[in-house]
Amino acid sequence: MKTFDWKPFLEKWSRAVLESPEVEHFDLPPEMIQSGWLGLPGATDEQIAAAEARLGVRLPPSYRSFLRVTNGWQHTGLRGRLLPVEALDRFDVLHPEWLDAWMSGFTSFGEQPYEYKPEFDEVDYRHLPKTLAISEADDLEILLLNPEVVSSDGEWEAWSFVDDGAGRYETFWHLLQSEYDVLKQVSRALAQQLRPSDPPDAVVTKLPGLIAALEEKLATARSLAAKNDMGIEKGTVDGLEVAITRVRKLQGITDPSRLRKNLEALAANLTAEAAQMEAPLKNLVGESIDLLLKPVPNLFAMLSRLGPMMKGLRTAGKAMGLRSGADVIRWYLGNR
Repeated sequence: MKTFDWKPFLEKWSRAVLESPEVEHFDLPPEMIQSGWLGLPGATDEQIAAAEARLGVRLPPSYRSFLRVTNGWQHTGLRGRLLPVEALDRFDVLHPEWLDAWMSGFTSFGEQPYEYKPEFDEVDYRHLPKTLAISEADDLEILLLNPEVVSSDGEWEAWSFVDDGAGRYETFWHLLQSEYDVLKQVSRALAQQLRPSDPPDAVVTKLPGLIAALEEKLATARSLAAKNDMGIEKGTVDGLEVAITRVRKLQGITDPSRLRKNLEALAANLTAEAAQMEAPLKNLVGESIDLLLKPVPNLFAMLSRLGPMMKGLRTAGKAMGLRSGADVIRWYLGNR
């Protein structure tokens, strides 16, 4: 049977939570902050056995070994507390209203009952009622274990479930590894943002972080544009390139107050330019659809009709890129 080296991983996770820019909002007990360990006394075999008897299941090996190291977890850094073994229960028992609202979405407006389609759904949502809730529900986000999908070695499928769907992981071990990786990514991103506790000159010293955040957005847009040549993705690249170029021009400003004012003005200007681009597009969309619905004598005529529409898509994309750039600037300034 596979063994899981929980203690060093959880020590590393504790450090990541305590180093998070958001740690002040986690309401951690002072003694935990002092010790650097967010775990609790491990569950005994008797406690685990009692929970399994109450639930009518045998918990998966990776989760059982976790509980022996720590009976729950004070804060994940993302979505609150992992529950102690005594508090475990099925999703339909702990969150019946959430379940009803979720499942009714599949049958409303005369639709057919939910049918699992692997090509569209990462998990089979018919299993949701029987999943085991292992974390607190934080802003409609929760971690679940699914006893309906069990591997040959007794491991259960694990879900990271939010109100618009679920991410699937092979085991509880894989789920927590992913949670840790996401926490590190989020912490790196938040470290680029201006914080209330930062000194005034941070707006200058952290400016490379703003540029890095914009470049990350641009890299994503370029990746999408490479896969799709409809024009809107390429337009988004255009808009983000404009935003980055203008931010780079501010790098020589060393006065914090002046730089902040320039960034605020830049965000406002990018948003205004986007609005100016979008205004004439409203009529273009309707006109283009009307033209496309009319018969055409030949391919050349069809292409001539498509031209303005494709140009409009690229312009719409550029407006989106400008707005996205403005949003990143405001995020950096702590304004959104």
